[in-house]
Amino acid sequence: MHYNVKYKQRMGKIIVLPESEEDDHIKFYLLTGTREDEVAGLAHLYEHLLVDQVEEKYSTGIYAYTNRDVICIKIMPDKDNCAVLKYLLQITTDAVFDILNKSYLKHTQSLIGQELALKSANMSYYLQDSPYEALWDKNGLGKEMDHPNVDIGWDIFNSYINRNKASQFSILLSRKQLNHLKDIFSHIEVGENENVVFNEDSSCSYLPKVIDKKLGSNLPTNSMVKIMGYGLYLKGFEDKDLYYITLISRIINKKIQVLRKYSCYLAMCYPIFHRNEVSFFIMYSSTRNQMDQVDQKIKNILQENVTEMDVAEISNNLNSLNDKKVQEIREEMAALYQNSLFLNEFSSKTDINQINNILGIINSRTMGEVIFS
Repeated sequence: MHYNVKYKQRMGKIIVLPESEEDDHIKFYLLTGTREDEVAGLAHLYEHLLVDQVEEKYSTGIYAYTNRDVICIKIMPDKDNCAVLKYLLQITTDAVFDILNKSYLKHTQSLIGQELALKSANMSYYLQDSPYEALWDKNGLGKEMDHPNVDIGWDIFNSYINRNKASQFSILLSRKQLNHLKDIFSHIEVGENENVVFNEDSSCSYLPKVIDKKLGSNLPTNSMVKIMGYGLYLKGFEDKDLYYITLISRIINKKIQVLRKYSCYLAMCYPIFHRNEVSFFIMYSSTRNQMDQVDQKIKNILQENVTEMDVAEISNNLNSLNDKKVQEIREEMAALYQNSLFLNEFSSKTDINQINNILGIINSRTMGEVIFS
């Protein structure tokens, strides 16, 4: 179930977690991310300052992250967590930063620079954050999320927070916390659980290309890691189609494990859901002289129709409550698309024809590639 709410001039959604998945956390999502950044790092800087502002006022646990589509702030279980939520709504709506000054802005950017330095040393983070530029135009999803050497001045940052203070928000919480929120919002109404149909045109241009990157001196000679990517626009898709894309990725992920026969240590397939787009990636490690053979094997797998047996083997795992990653994906999709339908279990009544139609769309797209060596 979800509720339409209004806080001052801002509209948002409260999404109630199913009993089986609920806890005492509150997740607050701002539907703005790095894709809106005029300068790389604005959204990330905003996230840090919001957390600092909350921690200055409340001694409560806060966890936050920023990606291309959202800023998420997770408020840990605490007797004051509803008060923290109200405060977050206030400071993101009124753009009030009591502790903000120019020297503090530079101090925070210095801390972010250190964070980025640590992340850049993490090969897994570097690999998974790099391939977007091979799919999407640089004025959208393909531009870099952060740049450690960019000095963001007060004027640019002030313009950013004022521009985003009316941005929509989503809140995920348990039903028992719902009663504590009646005094926060000027308007609360039950939302209809209608199927989601994506009608908006994408703001991003799909420009697939081949990019070569250096992975570092630790990579043995002739070894490489490759990410093959396909970009899909969501216009004309429905909510169930996003589940089908997840299902397809899991099926392909299982099938490409055969690549170990071609000396591939790593082989994985995963989708990333954006507001009006999907980035669909296949990553593998191999040697240069095996790359063409591996590429052809992957293309052959992609062209195989999905069968009822494929679906039966994978869909049970998608409904497993022990699959924490699936639960996290569901929650972010519910927040991103502002509909609690994405929290429901994956339907056992799948449309195999539609699944193969989507697989056909993936195959029809020109592939983007990033080759790390």
